[in-house]
Amino acid sequence: MFGQWIARGLPRFGLRRFRFLLPCALLGLGAPANAAPSFTTFDPPGSNGTHADSINKAGTVAGDFLDTHGTYHGFVRTADGTITTFDAPNAGSGANQGTLSTGLSETGEIAGYFADGANLYHGFVRTPQGTVTAFDPNHSTGTYANGIEASGYVAGGFVVGDFISSDGTRRGFLRGPGGAIQVFQAADSRSLYASGIDFLRSTTGDFVSRRRYHGSLRTADGTITPFDPTGSVDTFAASINGQGLITGYFETGDGASHGYVRQADGTITSFDPPGSVNTYSLNINSAGATVGYFLDGSGLRHGFVRTASGTITAFDVPQAAGTTSAYAINAGGAIAGDYLDGNNVRHGFLRFP
Repeated sequence: MFGQWIARGLPRFGLRRFRFLLPCALLGLGAPANAAPSFTTFDPPGSNGTHADSINKAGTVAGDFLDTHGTYHGFVRTADGTITTFDAPNAGSGANQGTLSTGLSETGEIAGYFADGANLYHGFVRTPQGTVTAFDPNHSTGTYANGIEASGYVAGGFVVGDFISSDGTRRGFLRGPGGAIQVFQAADSRSLYASGIDFLRSTTGDFVSRRRYHGSLRTADGTITPFDPTGSVDTFAASINGQGLITGYFETGDGASHGYVRQADGTITSFDPPGSVNTYSLNINSAGATVGYFLDGSGLRHGFVRTASGTITAFDVPQAAGTTSAYAINAGGAIAGDYLDGNNVRHGFLRFP
């Protein structure tokens, strides 16, 4: 998912993206209406830094972690707290190589990408049974799979040529469950990245045109609609739900970042949690609730959840030392993310409403 680029300094195109609770709690069901939110923290075995990226309606969480050698590995955590780690075929074992999970479907499929031993990036899909399939669009020199929906369609982006030089470009792709890949590009742009997908196979993301980033919506018929909130210098789109609502963030001329929600009719509402200097909205659920994080005036990072009606609640994991990041929210309001402890080690968390 899009949010991890900011937190982890991974090779985002041009930008920068555990345990023992009952399933009913993971779905946000059965708790008293006035109950305080609760937190569970977790780490896969051997983790030296855990990033929880996605959560589905069953309470399954997917993400990745760093080992002591600086290599990334994927993981999936089920609602009963069981954690399974995995690696894509041919994933490298060096520092900053390995397997990264970026999307989880409601049926338990995982999408992501991996760096091989030559530091080349490839997309992958993992079935709930554990089979991992690597893929690349034709002519790709770097593939980054991101969102995945319940029937197995994957959205992402890839590099053609050397993106740093004048002959390079990035393009969006949609990979079907059978492996067929559609490639797409925005008009007047040499740079597009798809970051989210809904069950109607609409995708959202951003593209560069005339040295500015713009948000984009691509419907299943191939129509691409650009958008920008009022006052935006650069717009980044992170997530889309089944009702066509999109969330992300945009930057203004003063260098500040603000969250937004775009309705299906094109209406855009911007927002910031109280005390925010920079806001990053990163995921939206079927009810229209969004999550992300913000930086306060002291540079500390806090998670937030915003309801569809606009009510914003900031929060921090109790064990966090100034850095809480929320990356995903499921249909019942359970939130997945990660935080830094006092020793600057990252751990996964779940927040239950």
